[in-house]
Amino acid sequence: MLVVSLALAALVLSVLAFGVMWAWRLGPDLLGVAGYADAVISWHWMIALGLLPLLALHVWRRWPRPRS
Repeated sequence: MLVVSLALAALVLSVLAFGVMWAWRLGPDLLGVAGYADAVISWHWMIALGLLPLLALHVWRRWPRPRS
């Protein structure tokens, strides 16, 4: 479970980093990963949308339920 948590944390940090890179015009316009090159903002959106179902599951499981 620790490895999964660290991997997800790394993906969240990369989403934040790609957003900052695009907003502040840092680094290259195109970023290539495994032979596929796309804009930094595209990587930001693709990774963020991929993490969205996991975030929704996490929030659904951890949301406090008031006792009656």
